[in-house]
Amino acid sequence: MKPNLEKSLRRAMSAHQNGRFQEAEKIYRSILRSHPKNGVANHNLGVLKVGLGKASLALPHFQTALEADVNQHQYWISYIDALIKLNQIGSARKLLMQGRERGLKGDAVDHLERQLSSSAKHDLVPSERASELISLYKQGDFKKALDIGIKLFEQFPNDPNVPNFLGTIKSSLGEHVSAIEYYNKAIELGPQNVQAHNNLGNALNELGRFEEAIISYRKAIELKSDYTDAHYNLGVVLSEVDRLSEAVFCYNKVIELRPDYAQAHNNLAMLSDILGKFDLAIRHYGEAINLNPDHPEVHFNLARTLIKIKKYRKGIEHYLKVITLRPDFVDAYLELAMAFHSEGYQKKAWLLYRIVELLRNENGIEKVYLKHLNLSLAQTKPTQVGVSENKSFFDQDSGFIRTNIPVGENLLKVLGSLPSLSPEHEKYVAENKSASDIRKGGVKHSRGFNLFATSDPTIKLFEERFTNTVSEILHSKIFIEDSFFAIYEGRSAATPHHHLNKWDNEFNLHSVKYAAVYYVEVGDVGADQPGNLSLHQPDVVIQPNNGDLIIFPASRMHSAHYNGLKKRIILGINFYTI
Repeated sequence: MKPNLEKSLRRAMSAHQNGRFQEAEKIYRSILRSHPKNGVANHNLGVLKVGLGKASLALPHFQTALEADVNQHQYWISYIDALIKLNQIGSARKLLMQGRERGLKGDAVDHLERQLSSSAKHDLVPSERASELISLYKQGDFKKALDIGIKLFEQFPNDPNVPNFLGTIKSSLGEHVSAIEYYNKAIELGPQNVQAHNNLGNALNELGRFEEAIISYRKAIELKSDYTDAHYNLGVVLSEVDRLSEAVFCYNKVIELRPDYAQAHNNLAMLSDILGKFDLAIRHYGEAINLNPDHPEVHFNLARTLIKIKKYRKGIEHYLKVITLRPDFVDAYLELAMAFHSEGYQKKAWLLYRIVELLRNENGIEKVYLKHLNLSLAQTKPTQVGVSENKSFFDQDSGFIRTNIPVGENLLKVLGSLPSLSPEHEKYVAENKSASDIRKGGVKHSRGFNLFATSDPTIKLFEERFTNTVSEILHSKIFIEDSFFAIYEGRSAATPHHHLNKWDNEFNLHSVKYAAVYYVEVGDVGADQPGNLSLHQPDVVIQPNNGDLIIFPASRMHSAHYNGLKKRIILGINFYTI
């Protein structure tokens, strides 16, 4: 410390100790004008202000002193004491916890801890009033519970349980942004409130802020390592961002802590299925069913896995169980019909397809299957009729149709905002898709194959335009099976592939299934590999423009290679004529 600075500090401290507060403050401020970050001057000026009953004016000085030297325990103690005097209990608790983590200890620190504990007892909502709030919430009277909760928070501003509960109510109302504010307040008041950290994670997850949610769940687990709900929720969000091995670890931890957690067994089984560990999937589905025999979704998931490994009879048993438990489970009827169809029970399949038609009351894949099953029952080969129906399509030498739908002004922006997968993650969501694992290099694929399921008006408008355009060209209603986007950057490719799945082959639907590629942005057309669409057997190369829509049989092999500097963005749509 410089001699002049040290001399000035001694003069200020002497005046301070002898009650000459104005003189002391004047000297402290003089020091801070030339040394604004000086820890001693800031701390002592803060102490002086607290002594004069102006603790709120002391806080900035204590903060600066602490930033100057976090190893000075007295700085922590003075700062926490001022917060307690100002009744900022939550902030005081948080600061004390931070200090403890840095080794803060001693009689003065223990005294502060006792003060905070004593304050907490007087600041908590009485149990009978808390019970009233909980009762209203359980009854579903969220509005009244919210009104009472807000009033309680005004009366008991230091009870961390109140903002946590207000956050829960807001989440139940779908107001997740507001809920997050309450959860953060609860954490500020009670940094070790594990429920608040977990609930904050849930709200962040609902908003798609997955990485932040992961941090919150991990904090809850750090505070309480056996907190089952946090482990489970962490598994859910890790699955959402395709960190599957980490999600598996979480679900295994849940089952270790609570072997009777049926949903954890179900989720672990689903991940095992995705990862190709079918025996493990079947075992955990079995555990889930043993714990909850009447859970239709678990029977449905197990049936899917069994069908996937061609154990049709066992799969059919579980589909039948699903329908018994939930007679309106449309997908169970559909997949049961497909299983019967595959096993040759055509009349049973026909009846189930008809049931699906009636339950769904809209165009679905069952109409495609039903149409061709009718042909089969009439002893007519579907392929012959299919070819004749679309003779004009196949008579073209090129074997494709080209048209144009102008690119909507917001489509690029909307696609850029949607979740996407890297090539190594795409295969996890491409179940039964022949085109899985064909994209190489810098390709981003939409999260899943249901782009048109989004409620975004720009996407819905394009879906309508696409459906109308294609229906008019092919003179048929259509059922869209897959819809997705792919963004090509740098050196990237879609290697030769087709878009028939195992059911198309099983039911001989080659003649009524088509693939379509829509070019939102063609990218760098001057590149060595400009991403032209190559159709194979016979070989045709198509150089598209923005807005071009290329339609060709889904059975036809095709590929594209791109190494441009700009992004090349396409939509892929696979559909059937009905």
